[in-house]
Amino acid sequence: MVSYIRGKVYSGSPVSVWGEEETIGLPELAVRVHAPPLLYQRSGDLIWFDDFESPVIKYYGAGEVYRTTKTARFGCGSYSVKMKTGSTNGDFVHLMYSIYDYVASKTGFGVSVALADDLDNFKLYIKMIINRGDHEYRGFIYYNYSDRKLYYLNENNEYESFGITWLVPDYKHFTTLKLVIDPVAGKYDKLFYGSEVYDLSNYNLRVTETVTTTRIRVYMTLETLEDASKECYVDSVFVTINER
Repeated sequence: MVSYIRGKVYSGSPVSVWGEEETIGLPELAVRVHAPPLLYQRSGDLIWFDDFESPVIKYYGAGEVYRTTKTARFGCGSYSVKMKTGSTNGDFVHLMYSIYDYVASKTGFGVSVALADDLDNFKLYIKMIINRGDHEYRGFIYYNYSDRKLYYLNENNEYESFGITWLVPDYKHFTTLKLVIDPVAGKYDKLFYGSEVYDLSNYNLRVTETVTTTRIRVYMTLETLEDASKECYVDSVFVTINER
């Protein structure tokens, strides 16, 4: 038995036979219950997770976004979300979620994604926007199928290549991507791609002055680079704080 009481996770009973609290962290709990995105690393404190098993999609979406049937692809449980762009060059589709209970620290956004069969000529984005009341911090990266490279949004609001070349994400299986940024330092931190880890700590975030509610916004975006619709499947989305 695992229970969650007032911000703590208790394994078994909240009090052991010796009268001591038995607690574990949320990342450790996720590993023990086999939440797929966290099986390969335990860094950070999990503050939000969705595997789309609920019939209600808790997101703002642009383009065609809908929960799949049990016969479609899924990475965790029995369902995922299918994202489909329009059929004109530059059309995009995205999922966006906001978290308002946030304390500034190194923050991670992860997602498991599977591409539609033989998908080509596309860009796949992972985006985080963190507002700290008086400043906004943007950490955007995208994978460009055309040259197989990763790009990031720099401090001048322009995209530059990291110099990292990837193979295309898997068509048949879900691959986990996780971006970590540091709004306190104004820097990117690292990127997880499956079991690979890339150090991004030398790259600056886009930082602007703004007055708004403290929050995190996370986006998963697919864009077509030709006059044809593109599709992908998304599952097991999560956000972490206090990344190490």
